[in-house]
Amino acid sequence: MEEYSLPVSRTFLTDDEELIARRVDPLPEGFLDRETMNFRFSNRSWVARADGLTVLVDPCTGNGRKGRGPYFDDLDVPDFCAG
Repeated sequence: MEEYSLPVSRTFLTDDEELIARRVDPLPEGFLDRETMNFRFSNRSWVARADGLTVLVDPCTGNGRKGRGPYFDDLDVPDFCAG
């Protein structure tokens, strides 16, 4: 389940133009905006079920938290669990 997504400049990941030039073509559709050269960062929670167990994997970047980094501090995104 996607909590939110945001654009991330490829320069946040690397400033190696040659590396990007070699790696752009194999990227899946929607992963990189080729006009702006921004990647789509998507934050998700996952539920896994196996052998009668249910496990929730949560990246813990939810609303109102501090100290999570520039993109995640004091988030205010819609609550996807709201009924």
